[in-house]
Amino acid sequence: MQILFTILKAMVIGASASIPVGPIVVFTLQRTISGGRKAGMACATGAILSDTVYAIIAVFAFSAIASFLEANTGVFKIVGGAIIFLVGISMYRSRVKKVQDRITKRAIALDATKSILMGFSNPGGLLWILATFAAFHIEPHQMPGYMSLVIVLSVCAGSLLYWLAFTRIAAKGKKNFSVPTLLRINKISGIFVAIFGLFFLLTGLDMVFNIIPSLR
Repeated sequence: MQILFTILKAMVIGASASIPVGPIVVFTLQRTISGGRKAGMACATGAILSDTVYAIIAVFAFSAIASFLEANTGVFKIVGGAIIFLVGISMYRSRVKKVQDRITKRAIALDATKSILMGFSNPGGLLWILATFAAFHIEPHQMPGYMSLVIVLSVCAGSLLYWLAFTRIAAKGKKNFSVPTLLRINKISGIFVAIFGLFFLLTGLDMVFNIIPSLR
């Protein structure tokens, strides 16, 4: 019974890591509405993969990389912010001719690549996983060795189930959107994601170069 509770808690952690509104959420929603569920799940790949990798780090290797992450947080924010900003610009500039039921494999691969870069651009995801591990009293180092793998797989499953539900709900309403509405969604979503990226970029630059006081 204790193992079952641990699995359920890890699945909740995986789902909760994806719930906060951020650039991947907006990106996935926009692509699901314009391209369907397959396009949306391609975008969700980044969140699922990053959540899984962060869970692996939290379970197996956090103590080994904690100091490195702390020392280079500003650099991560600069690189990640630039990536997210560019994705937002590409979303803003994208054009929609019609609501698509089929998208090309190339488009799916490109969206998946963008989302993976976005997913790993924010080390805050690792901190969230660690915080929720602590909140749910999950302590892998005090459990049998096989439970580490069970926890990682459960976090992955929770994230996957969340995005399957998210894209299903979004895809149901996609045919109710006209082309002008889709264009507005593209632009608004792009602006929203670009602002996220710009915020991360500026905070990273401030951490590395202390630019904010110089601007006052």
